[in-house]
Amino acid sequence: MSKYIEDLKTIWQNFTIVTVAVMVAAASYVTIFYGTHANVEIILLWQIMLVSFLCSISQFICGLGKKEMSKKQFCLRCFGAYIYVNVVVLGLGVGFKWFDISSLPMVIGMLLAVLVAFVFVIAVLFFIDLKTTDEINRKLRERNGE
Repeated sequence: MSKYIEDLKTIWQNFTIVTVAVMVAAASYVTIFYGTHANVEIILLWQIMLVSFLCSISQFICGLGKKEMSKKQFCLRCFGAYIYVNVVVLGLGVGFKWFDISSLPMVIGMLLAVLVAFVFVIAVLFFIDLKTTDEINRKLRERNGE
């Protein structure tokens, strides 16, 4: 049962980080391609939350939650997660009519937005894990009297 609670906490943490990244990417994308006076419908917020949720579970789909893996396996799984996120964002983006698939600048803009958001999320999660590791090591040193 505690594994499920940990997984839910991880999904929630990832969801909040991904949602922030997607909101910034969406605001930037809309500003660049539609201008600062563009009107967006409220449904866009629900669409962003759906896309954010589907992207936040990419680490489970691609097996990034596993504890032991080589650097090569980690890189391959990150690449798999990146491909999954692109499929989700571009697929749903076309379905939600976020961009015109026949417009090369819009497609490139969407791919760049996904790349920047993906790198941001990976960086934030890395620093969170680094902080957790440092905290565990500090507690171990205290416990061992160092």
